[in-house]
Amino acid sequence: MFNRLYIIGNGFDIAHGYNTQFQNFLEWMQIFYPNDYRTFSTYFDEYLLWNDFEYSLDTFDFDQFSNDHYPIEDTPQGEAKFIGDIDYSLSIFSKISNFLSEWLSNIRYDENIHISKSIVPGSLFLTFNYTSTLELL
Repeated sequence: MFNRLYIIGNGFDIAHGYNTQFQNFLEWMQIFYPNDYRTFSTYFDEYLLWNDFEYSLDTFDFDQFSNDHYPIEDTPQGEAKFIGDIDYSLSIFSKISNFLSEWLSNIRYDENIHISKSIVPGSLFLTFNYTSTLELL
């Protein structure tokens, strides 16, 4: 018997008709977390692909980030605002996992869409998906 290896990514979800692109995630954030979305979207372009977003997280330049937010006023009030802005902006990074989990838990799977019917039984899979589409179908 000949085994096949399927490498599964977000294209598998999209082929099944699911709106699981990075842009769909941002649209969801904009509706349910508009304040966090505004901050988040200043760092991540809406046209990114998931792999671009993941790379951006890995290579985020926190030194440049703090330089970009350096207080204009060298006063206690300016410093306090600077610290508040930094804390709020960085809190988005600590929330990303929670946002993703909540968004993914709201995806409804349509059991009538099955390109997976063409998968050869006994095959092997390597998946990079955030979703459980492969396992569910």
